[in-house]
Amino acid sequence: MEMNRFDLHAFRRKNNLSQKALAAYLGVGQSFISQIERGMSQLPEAAYEKLMSNPEWKMYEETAAPQDVGKDRQALRREIELLRRENEELKKDKAAYWEMIVKLTERQD
Repeated sequence: MEMNRFDLHAFRRKNNLSQKALAAYLGVGQSFISQIERGMSQLPEAAYEKLMSNPEWKMYEETAAPQDVGKDRQALRREIELLRRENEELKKDKAAYWEMIVKLTERQD
Protein backbone atom coordinates (compact mmCIF):
# COMPACT_ATOMS: atom_id res chain seq x y z
CA MET A 1 0.00 0.00 0.00
CA GLU A 2 1.45 3.36 -1.00
CA MET A 3 1.55 6.27 1.39
CA ASN A 4 -0.40 8.55 -0.98
CA ARG A 5 -3.24 6.01 -1.12
CA PHE A 6 -3.33 5.43 2.64
CA ASP A 7 -6.71 6.19 4.20
CA LEU A 8 -5.99 7.11 7.82
CA HIS A 9 -9.66 7.22 8.77
CA ALA A 10 -10.26 3.68 7.44
CA PHE A 11 -7.12 2.51 9.24
CA ARG A 12 -8.36 3.97 12.53
CA ARG A 13 -11.81 2.37 12.15
CA LYS A 14 -10.31 -1.02 11.30
CA ASN A 15 -8.18 -0.88 14.45
CA ASN A 16 -10.80 0.72 16.74
CA LEU A 17 -8.58 3.73 17.41
CA SER A 18 -9.82 7.16 18.33
CA GLN A 19 -8.17 10.21 16.82
CA LYS A 20 -6.88 11.04 20.30
CA ALA A 21 -5.30 7.59 20.81
CA LEU A 22 -3.68 7.61 17.38
CA ALA A 23 -2.41 11.16 17.92
CA ALA A 24 -0.83 10.12 21.21
CA TYR A 25 0.86 7.13 19.56
CA LEU A 26 2.28 9.32 16.78
CA GLY A 27 3.17 12.18 19.11
CA VAL A 28 0.96 14.73 17.38
CA GLY A 29 -2.22 16.58 18.31
CA GLN A 30 -5.69 15.17 17.74
CA SER A 31 -6.53 18.15 15.55
CA PHE A 32 -3.66 17.21 13.22
CA ILE A 33 -5.14 13.72 12.79
CA SER A 34 -8.48 15.36 11.97
CA GLN A 35 -6.82 17.61 9.39
CA ILE A 36 -5.17 14.61 7.72
CA GLU A 37 -8.47 12.73 7.54
CA ARG A 38 -10.21 15.76 6.01
CA GLY A 39 -7.46 16.17 3.42
CA MET A 40 -6.20 19.46 4.83
CA SER A 41 -2.80 18.03 5.79
CA GLN A 42 -0.71 15.08 4.71
CA LEU A 43 0.47 12.23 6.87
CA PRO A 44 4.22 12.67 7.37
CA GLU A 45 6.31 9.84 5.96
CA ALA A 46 7.82 9.08 9.38
CA ALA A 47 4.32 8.71 10.88
CA TYR A 48 3.28 6.44 8.00
CA GLU A 49 6.35 4.26 8.54
CA LYS A 50 5.60 4.07 12.27
CA LEU A 51 2.05 2.90 11.55
CA MET A 52 3.23 0.32 9.03
CA SER A 53 5.84 -1.09 11.39
CA ASN A 54 3.35 -1.95 14.16
CA PRO A 55 2.56 -5.66 13.65
CA GLU A 56 -0.45 -5.57 15.99
CA TRP A 57 -2.53 -3.33 13.74
CA LYS A 58 -4.58 -4.52 10.81
CA MET A 59 -4.35 -2.80 7.48
CA TYR A 60 -7.67 -1.75 5.99
CA GLU A 61 -9.08 -3.35 2.85
CA GLU A 62 -9.38 -1.12 -0.16
CA THR A 63 -12.81 -0.72 -1.66
CA ALA A 64 -11.60 -1.34 -5.19
CA ALA A 65 -12.26 -4.65 -6.88
CA PRO A 66 -9.46 -7.20 -6.29
CA GLN A 67 -8.21 -6.91 -9.86
CA ASP A 68 -7.91 -3.11 -9.46
CA VAL A 69 -5.88 -3.06 -6.23
CA GLY A 70 -2.54 -1.48 -6.89
CA LYS A 71 -3.51 0.12 -10.18
CA ASP A 72 -3.03 3.83 -10.38
CA ARG A 73 -5.73 6.17 -11.63
CA GLN A 74 -4.13 6.59 -15.04
CA ALA A 75 -4.09 2.83 -15.62
CA LEU A 76 -7.74 2.61 -14.60
CA ARG A 77 -8.65 5.49 -16.93
CA ARG A 78 -6.86 3.77 -19.83
CA GLU A 79 -8.70 0.54 -19.05
CA ILE A 80 -12.05 2.36 -18.94
CA GLU A 81 -11.34 4.05 -22.27
CA LEU A 82 -10.41 0.71 -23.83
CA LEU A 83 -13.66 -0.82 -22.55
CA ARG A 84 -15.65 2.11 -23.97
CA ARG A 85 -14.08 1.59 -27.39
CA GLU A 86 -14.76 -2.14 -27.25
CA ASN A 87 -18.37 -1.40 -26.31
CA GLU A 88 -18.74 0.91 -29.31
CA GLU A 89 -17.35 -1.79 -31.60
CA LEU A 90 -19.83 -4.30 -30.18
CA LYS A 91 -22.69 -1.86 -30.82
CA LYS A 92 -21.57 -1.53 -34.46
CA ASP A 93 -21.36 -5.32 -34.81
CA LYS A 94 -24.83 -5.70 -33.31
CA ALA A 95 -26.25 -3.16 -35.78
CA ALA A 96 -24.58 -4.98 -38.67
CA TYR A 97 -26.01 -8.32 -37.54
CA TRP A 98 -29.52 -6.85 -37.27
CA GLU A 99 -29.17 -5.40 -40.74
CA MET A 100 -28.18 -8.84 -42.04
CA ILE A 101 -31.14 -10.46 -40.29
CA VAL A 102 -33.54 -7.92 -41.78
CA LYS A 103 -32.15 -8.56 -45.29
CA LEU A 104 -32.39 -12.33 -44.87
CA THR A 105 -35.95 -12.01 -43.59
CA GLU A 106 -36.93 -9.82 -46.57
CA ARG A 107 -35.58 -12.43 -48.99
CA GLN A 108 -37.76 -15.14 -47.48
CA ASP A 109 -40.95 -13.08 -47.95
